[in-house]
Amino acid sequence: MIIFVIGMLLSPLAALMAFLIMFDEYSHHYTSKAEPLKLALQDAIVTLIFFIVISLLVSFVLSHTM
Repeated sequence: MIIFVIGMLLSPLAALMAFLIMFDEYSHHYTSKAEPLKLALQDAIVTLIFFIVISLLVSFVLSHTM
C-alpha cells in the first residue's frame, strides 16, 4: 500500500516534468504555442496514467507475494 501512496504522490511530479520537457522540445519545431501546448499536455497525461498504473500493479504484486 505504501508503494501506491508514493506512486500517487510522485506521478503528478513525473507528469509535470514530462510536460515541461516536451513543451520545450516541441516549441523548437512549431511557430505557434498552441500545438506544442496540446502535444505536451497529451504527453503529460500519458505519463501520469502510466506511473499510476505501474504503482498500482507493483503495489498489488508486492501485497500478494508477502
